[in-house]
Amino acid sequence: GAEVDATFARLAHDARIVCPCERATREFTDVRRFNLLFETRYGCTEDAPTVPLRPETAQGIFTQFANIVASVRKPLPFGVAQVGKSFRNEISPGNVLFRMREFEQMEMEFFCRPDDASQWHSYWVRTCHEWLLSHGLRAESVRLHAYPREECAHYADACTDIEFRFSFGWGELWGIANRTDFDLRRHAEHSGVDLRFRHGNEEPAYPFCIEPAVGLDRLFLVFLTDAFDREEVPESKDGTDRVVMRLDPRISPYQI
Repeated sequence: GAEVDATFARLAHDARIVCPCERATREFTDVRRFNLLFETRYGCTEDAPTVPLRPETAQGIFTQFANIVASVRKPLPFGVAQVGKSFRNEISPGNVLFRMREFEQMEMEFFCRPDDASQWHSYWVRTCHEWLLSHGLRAESVRLHAYPREECAHYADACTDIEFRFSFGWGELWGIANRTDFDLRRHAEHSGVDLRFRHGNEEPAYPFCIEPAVGLDRLFLVFLTDAFDREEVPESKDGTDRVVMRLDPRISPYQI
């Protein structure tokens, strides 16, 4: 609370920490708290409870895991995919489609046995990468960035980004993370619902989860960027060129 904020402000002042930017003043502002979740009221009255809009599509899959298992009755491994709106109260929105407060997100939660998680993580990294290349992205436009364990998110045991070479440099396109059993355990802990998976006569256990996640808006941007080309007009006498989009037929717009 306020005491923690005051402590941080005092530490910054005592250590003479200044902003590195080249501006007239380099003093920091007072400590302020940020909330990266959009909030709304669940109900039509002023005193209705406040609820957040979802910052990702994944959590609905985890909370419904018991219902999914009871309904589809599939053995491990299996995946649940979803596409929909996500909302994030970004501190500095902008930078083309990299920091948007509302965006279309596609995620899959692929549940597997813990001992097989590393193998499946590698499989989905390879599969997502090959899918991009098979749908028209050039090999020199994409690369893999595997994070060291200490740089992974708190819930992840491994994480690899597929990066794209934008006009401003390399940037994240598609993230594939081994989320372990973090989400199912946390939801079970706070809800009291048993989210362990029962396989035959084996002891019930929490499966691990491999999550490929990509923003649909950003995905379209990279396909359009890599498809952009200029070519000379063969019949032109003055060397006139024209702009063309070399999109794969499976993702290009067409009319019937």
